[in-house]
Amino acid sequence: MRLTRCERHPFTDTSRKRAALRRKQCLEREALPLLTELMAGDWCSPRRQRTTC
Repeated sequence: MRLTRCERHPFTDTSRKRAALRRKQCLEREALPLLTELMAGDWCSPRRQRTTC
């Protein structure tokens, strides 16, 4: 049996998605208090380090 690939739906930004992201990030910061500055600060991801940082 072969599976056919479905089309992906475009991303839609909603207030509920933004609220869920805020809750997730807040819980992550509370779980790892020593890394709060690193998570919330202005840091470059490994992908961006190669190009801009």
